[in-house]
Amino acid sequence: MSLKFKFLLTNMFVILLFLGNIMFVMYNMHEISNRMQEMKEKDIKITLNAERMKLDVVQVQQWLTDISATRGAAGYDDGFSEAKKYAADFRDTLKELKKLDNQNSVQIESFSASFEPYYAMGIKLANAYISGGPDQGNIIMGDFDSFAEDINKKIEQYRIQKEKTMTADLNALEKNLNHSNTVTTITVIFTTLFSMAITYSILNPILAAIKKLAMTSQSISNGDLTQTIHVNRKDEVGVLAHSFEEMRTNLALLINNINTSSDRLFRNSKNLLESAKQTDDAANQVAVTISQIAEGSEHQAQQISDISEYSGISVTQVNQGYLLATNTLERATLSTQAAINGQSAINQAILHLQEVSKDVTQSTIEIQKLGNRSKQIGEIINLISHISSQTNLLALNAAIEAARAGEHGKGFAVVADEVRKLAEETNRATGEITNQIELIQKDTENAIALMSKNKKMVEKEAAFIQTGGESLASIVDAVKKTEENINELVPILNDINLHAKKIHQMSEDAAAIVEQTASSSQEVAAGSEEQSAMCKDIANYAEELAKIAEKLNQDVSTFRLE
Repeated sequence: MSLKFKFLLTNMFVILLFLGNIMFVMYNMHEISNRMQEMKEKDIKITLNAERMKLDVVQVQQWLTDISATRGAAGYDDGFSEAKKYAADFRDTLKELKKLDNQNSVQIESFSASFEPYYAMGIKLANAYISGGPDQGNIIMGDFDSFAEDINKKIEQYRIQKEKTMTADLNALEKNLNHSNTVTTITVIFTTLFSMAITYSILNPILAAIKKLAMTSQSISNGDLTQTIHVNRKDEVGVLAHSFEEMRTNLALLINNINTSSDRLFRNSKNLLESAKQTDDAANQVAVTISQIAEGSEHQAQQISDISEYSGISVTQVNQGYLLATNTLERATLSTQAAINGQSAINQAILHLQEVSKDVTQSTIEIQKLGNRSKQIGEIINLISHISSQTNLLALNAAIEAARAGEHGKGFAVVADEVRKLAEETNRATGEITNQIELIQKDTENAIALMSKNKKMVEKEAAFIQTGGESLASIVDAVKKTEENINELVPILNDINLHAKKIHQMSEDAAAIVEQTASSSQEVAAGSEEQSAMCKDIANYAEELAKIAEKLNQDVSTFRLE
């Protein structure tokens, strides 16, 4: 399995886990947001309307008992108009409540069925007190209090029912949010541990092979070709190591052949130089004996023939070395490309993790919006608390009026007590709702902190994979360095090839000259001077050939083969 496929498979699994978790969190946040919006637009309004209707009932009772106590005296005769105003507000609120809570329309309709007789009885009570005084009013007071208790009890039961429903919804939202946090935490921990384990299992063998390959490459670059490379892998690193081993083997074989050929070339050039000198001496002694010239020419022809043969072999071997170096250069180029492809796969994995980091950031923003909506609900609860404070003021006013009216102010005392109870219940309800809202806000802050932690873990994973990318980059550098060394070696081998061909051509030319000299022994005397000059040329060629062979030996000696 290739490195690219391993990294892509691992990162696709990690990305799918994170995307699944993000979708799960976003779905839960969407559901919570919708439910809180529904509570804001419906449940809280229903509770506020129930409180308002109950307050309207109390206000109607207060104003009617107020005018009953004052018996419509000048300056205290606004009880009927105020009671009518609150009765109209009760009816309007009732209509709005029906629209908001059509599922309990029958129960809401019962409020109207109880309020209208209650209101009519209150008007009758006030008129009785005004026209007949306490004697007539007290007769109706008991029935009026019964109607008041009935309507207040129905509205209070309805209000408590809605408060319980809203409390249950808040508890469900909190439970859902805690569940989302738990799932997110487990997913992040599992994904992080899995990613670290997989990344370690992939990178550790790669880094070990790379380290071994780098050490061997360093030895080869220093001229040591005895270090073998054994990496048992089937991925790009294995291909790279195999290519390096083939390159090392081919280089060792090439250098060994060049070394052998250069030694033979050096020895033959020495022989050629010596033969040229001997030929020159023989040419000077041509006048003494033609037989000696013929014998020397024959011997010289044989030596030059050997030199020509050896130089031909050297040309073939040098040409083979040049082809091997070219083939090795091509394999090194392929190895470089394979390492670059692995580095590209790691860069692509880092880009995927950066996208995941952006998604986690967006989830954090959505959770922050949820916290802001919780703050808006808190502001509504403060409004309810303000209404409770106003109710306390009404209770104080009712108590003052009751004390002022004396015996006839008992109705005020009842009103004051109802108002006090209403204020206490309202304070208690707002306190519970405030506690629930604070818990939601706290859970939201925890969720934001958790998402921030997720983002840091994703960034840490990206940094870890970046380390692997840097290791692959070191492979690319090492391969490129080897490729540069081979590029330097190819021109040297090319020069050797050219020199060997030149030497071979020189040997063939010298052989032709010597053969011509041997076959023309009858003309030796006349051409001795010309032959002597030719022998000097051969000596010069042999000396040049010896220098080339010596230079070749020096170049090859930098490589260690054993």
